[in-house]
Amino acid sequence: MHFLAKNVKVDDQMNVFLVVCFEDAQGDRVALQRAYRFDGDHVCMGQPYFFHYHGRWPEPDHLDWGGPGIVRSLELQRGKVVVTLDDTVARHPRGVSAFEVEFDLPDERFAQLRIAMSRCFDEFDWYVDHAA
Repeated sequence: MHFLAKNVKVDDQMNVFLVVCFEDAQGDRVALQRAYRFDGDHVCMGQPYFFHYHGRWPEPDHLDWGGPGIVRSLELQRGKVVVTLDDTVARHPRGVSAFEVEFDLPDERFAQLRIAMSRCFDEFDWYVDHAA
């Protein structure tokens, strides 16, 4: 699935979780989330979560789907992020196997996004930062 994110949000709630969310104008949202270890070092831990939302309740095509451990690969580039799902863990209800999300961010905002993505996913061999 391909979409253009009109809104990119990094929600860093220290000692709780870090969420990176991409949202388009048609109501699709993709969120990547990971919990922090509760010891003051602000180190992410546990499995990352992936969520895909479409529309709003009670619209007929409303969708809230996702969970832990379903990301097979994650690639960050300067103008997009590509998330490939592991459908052996959880198959997307609409048959989507990957999300390619394009975005346009000023340098400062992109730097914040890179820091958040690195903090969440650097330890995984399936995460690649091609923006360097």
